[in-house]
Amino acid sequence: MASRRAAVAACRAAERGLVVASSPVDLVSRIHRMADAVGCSSAFPPWCSQLRTSHRRPLSASTAPPPTAGVVEVLGSIPLGQLDELSIAKAAEIIVKKCEAKNPNYVSIADRIVRRLIDERVASGDDSPRTDDITIELVNGVLDCYRALSSITAYDSHLDRALPNQSFAKKADELLAAAEEASERIGGGNTLMPGTDSYAIVVDAYAKIGAANKAENVLKRVEPKWMNNAPPLNDDEHGIKLQPNAAIYQAILIAWARSRQSDAARKAESILETMDLLHRQGYSNVRPSTLQFNTVINALAKSGEPGAAGRAEKIIDHMMHLSKDCSAIAAPDVRSFNTALHAYAISGETGAAEKAEALLQRMEELSKRGITTKCAPNTVSYNNVLNAWASSGEKGAASRSEAILEHMMTLSEDERDVCPNSISFNACIKAWATSGEKGAAERSEALLKQMEHLCKDGKDACPDTITYSAIIHAWAISGEAGAAERAEAILNRMEKLYTAGNASVRPNTVSYSAAINAYAKSREKGAAQRAEALLMRMNDANVKPNQITYVAVIDAWAKSKEVGSAERAHDILRHQLRLCEKGRAELRPSIASFTAVVDAYATEGLAEKAEELLNEMEQLSESNPAFRHIRPNRITYNAVIKALARKREPDSAARAELILKHMMMLHKSGRRDVSPDNVSFSSCIDAYAKSKASDAFGHAQRLFNKMRELDAEGMPNMKPNKVTYNALINALAFSDHQEKAVEAQRLLHEMELSHNISPDCLTYNAVLRACAYSYAEESREALRLAMEIFEVLHVSKTIRPSYHSYDIFFNVCRKASKDDEYERLVELAFKLCTNAGLLHPKTLRSLASNARKPFFQKLVGSTGFVTLKDLPPQWSRNTRLSTRSSRGNRAHSTRKLALT
Repeated sequence: MASRRAAVAACRAAERGLVVASSPVDLVSRIHRMADAVGCSSAFPPWCSQLRTSHRRPLSASTAPPPTAGVVEVLGSIPLGQLDELSIAKAAEIIVKKCEAKNPNYVSIADRIVRRLIDERVASGDDSPRTDDITIELVNGVLDCYRALSSITAYDSHLDRALPNQSFAKKADELLAAAEEASERIGGGNTLMPGTDSYAIVVDAYAKIGAANKAENVLKRVEPKWMNNAPPLNDDEHGIKLQPNAAIYQAILIAWARSRQSDAARKAESILETMDLLHRQGYSNVRPSTLQFNTVINALAKSGEPGAAGRAEKIIDHMMHLSKDCSAIAAPDVRSFNTALHAYAISGETGAAEKAEALLQRMEELSKRGITTKCAPNTVSYNNVLNAWASSGEKGAASRSEAILEHMMTLSEDERDVCPNSISFNACIKAWATSGEKGAAERSEALLKQMEHLCKDGKDACPDTITYSAIIHAWAISGEAGAAERAEAILNRMEKLYTAGNASVRPNTVSYSAAINAYAKSREKGAAQRAEALLMRMNDANVKPNQITYVAVIDAWAKSKEVGSAERAHDILRHQLRLCEKGRAELRPSIASFTAVVDAYATEGLAEKAEELLNEMEQLSESNPAFRHIRPNRITYNAVIKALARKREPDSAARAELILKHMMMLHKSGRRDVSPDNVSFSSCIDAYAKSKASDAFGHAQRLFNKMRELDAEGMPNMKPNKVTYNALINALAFSDHQEKAVEAQRLLHEMELSHNISPDCLTYNAVLRACAYSYAEESREALRLAMEIFEVLHVSKTIRPSYHSYDIFFNVCRKASKDDEYERLVELAFKLCTNAGLLHPKTLRSLASNARKPFFQKLVGSTGFVTLKDLPPQWSRNTRLSTRSSRGNRAHSTRKLALT
């Protein structure tokens, strides 16, 4: 025990520099003792017994050497040229043992020792047998250690989702450069000259951490020697070979395939071309094989570049040309085809699904011809094509997907490699869910039942969370009556199955959000309350809602049109903001949530609330960088302008125009996301029209002329449209303009003839309104124009009058015609109105007050006080609000989110 403590003390004393050698001979002897120390018994501490050699001899406590960490300092103290063969051999053994530990500190020591030996080799020249042990193999050992450390740090960074540490690969590169420089200084063929293995190690070290550019830079240092010196350099005396091989290029190809650089795929293609060039020059070891081709195809699939999938298929064509059949070294295999199919599936390009299916049929044909089984399609092949159709959004994609699924079912009866699984069914269900076709949700549920049946038979097609969530989404976007209840029924089923022990169908955030979105889109009575109740169920199930969930709940309230719905939507938005402030950064509200609340206030006519929220968005986005994303955009500002237009107050139009000017100012400062468009100007013109101010038409016309000016300057989306003209004609109708009917007719002709804009019922109603509000001086002209418009409305095959059309026409008749003419025109129009089922209570009241009593009684066929209920129901069949489905009124949870 005493001897152990003494030895440990001696090691630590040496480490602190307490042992000093006075001459090169003494220093060399210390190297010998340090090398022997690595073979000390296990009684010594780990830092003293890590390394061992075959030249062990007993150590006494009094002669215990210092630890090998002191080797570097000792070597640095010995002049160049003073190391003997035994010292070099001992140092080499230390390097080997240090590298075995794969410890960064130990490898660093080995690096410093090998650099000292390289310097010794350069100082001694190549003719000294004393330095024969200093070879490139010794350097390669340290380089390989750095490669191993790079691999470890790459794995750790992947787990931590961080950038990998590049220092180990860089140190390997620096050591290789030192060996290159030393070899050049020695001259001639020498055993310190880096070979292909040396470069391959450093290339692979960079490749493992994804540093593709740096890996390629190392390759470029040696490529000129290969290109300019065919056949391969070979020094038989020293056994050095410097020739390219496929491994070094494969490492770089993998690096580019893993890289996130935009040009990664093209770089990989360039590497493949270089391999082909070298092979033609006589380097047989670099002939591209299936492995290299597949790596490049994989790089193309991951690149997301336009046309990448087509380039991948061209590589397969080239492979087929090189191999002539599927049995040669470069022949495509099922992985080649599957990767290209995946490239088509994720490309998003028009026609990608058809091209993917054609490539699949090519695989089937190769297999049927019996050339090889390497190209036979498997389940992955078919799943890629199914995903391609599911993501295509093309008409008929869902039917095509189901046809492929049925084909897989047929093949599964005879082939083991093709059997539809959950991925297959989920892709087909997704195709139906996103198709928008009538009955798509029902078809998705039918596929679910088929999956459940296969699952009971032991097939690998059990429905999971993805399956059920897709079907919920199908119902959410179906637009069918009762879709929200069907979506919630699927969610209830998931919860029941999960509670029974099926963990694979646990409802997640996507499942609940899709069900909530179903209620948001339904607009049924009570939909907003049920959407909020689902949000509460999420919390109870310990499923965290995300930003999309809150957007759906807010949207449900915003669209509900119930009293107080806008304020409730705002309350939920405030709650979301508080959660965000408490650390739930993922719940940071989106611009869509704020805009939905602004629009809800606008719908309820609460323009002041909408303006307040707009100001809050501006202040929050300017004061807090984390909320820069909620800067009001064009849609937000337009929603507030529309809210002010609906308010119909004298100052609302002026406030709307102030917002429009603010948008113009932001546009000039570079904010293209708030550039006003024709919606902004049209809404502002509409605000003036609804203000009914006497000078409204003047302001509206000024804005209209500004629109045309900006459109002429090339400002996008600024061309006046149908909505613009409708608002302008309405502004004219309510103004004090002297010739309203004539000006309304001019605007109508300008709209139709000059700008090729087809008018609609609202346009004709605006012109009728201008006629109705015309002054007495032009009453006859107004009546003539009104009759023309009324005739167009009844003759047109594409436009039908509304109850407003009849109400306004009756007013024109009242102001511009005498008793007999009035009664004749009104009687004719009343018959047309009742035949169309468009008699409105307002119209009935207006006729009752303006027509003579006998004439009115004749019209309605009744005496005394008459209401719409007293008249035939078919007269007003098209003016009554459709009755909502009573299914939405069933008893349900009315729990509200706790917003404190």
